[in-house]
Amino acid sequence: MISLVAGNTGHPAAQRIPDFLSQATTGRYHEMVSGVINALELWDSPGLIAVTSRHELKIDDVLLRPSLLVVGAPLHGGRTSEVASSLMLSQIINRLYRRFASAAGKHVFLMIDEAGRLTERLRFEELLSVARRARVTVVLATQDVGQFKEESERMAILANCATYISLPSRSSANTKYLASRLGQRPQSTLTVSRSPVTQFGSSGYATSAAIASVPVLGDREMSDPPWGERSAVVHCPVVCGKPFLVELSRPEFQ
Repeated sequence: MISLVAGNTGHPAAQRIPDFLSQATTGRYHEMVSGVINALELWDSPGLIAVTSRHELKIDDVLLRPSLLVVGAPLHGGRTSEVASSLMLSQIINRLYRRFASAAGKHVFLMIDEAGRLTERLRFEELLSVARRARVTVVLATQDVGQFKEESERMAILANCATYISLPSRSSANTKYLASRLGQRPQSTLTVSRSPVTQFGSSGYATSAAIASVPVLGDREMSDPPWGERSAVVHCPVVCGKPFLVELSRPEFQ
């Protein structure tokens, strides 16, 4: 890379290369290049070399015809699989952005599992904001909305999700977010009290009514819907103004 840049003396980076190389004789050289070396070391993985050295796959071709592309990031791959998968997704997303000014290409469904692991590498807020213009439908799946660690970033990401599906979970963060998304509903209460027996041996009843605002769904209904092992609460204002339930263990969902 250095020789290519240095050969083009008109390139702005070429003016900085000599200064960088002059540090080779000082104690700061290793400090300056260690970060670059660590970043590039993952490309020396045999598994990654086996995948990236093939030429059969072209991302541009995948976006032009009906295709299924699976990008895996196995946990046992550690940082290597995480970085490699996010780089692949970045390449796909960058090409999708180029379609703003072009009508070519198929509609793309981009499904990202364990999205919370990639928040430091992919800009989900930006992607969700502009995906529709690029003819892209984005599906983010995560175990817990709390995996989007920064609260402001989390709310920006979730606010751009037109549909939210909540599976049974013991996460208080999931329940809290779903409750805030659904809002409040009025609930009337009727209180009946009985007056004590008077000296004349009579008693009476007094009633009072009140209306209070309560969550649309209770904590139990959101965290553990009692309608089946794989039931889920769906909130999609485009389809229905109220939340509704689906049972994902039914044959038509498998």
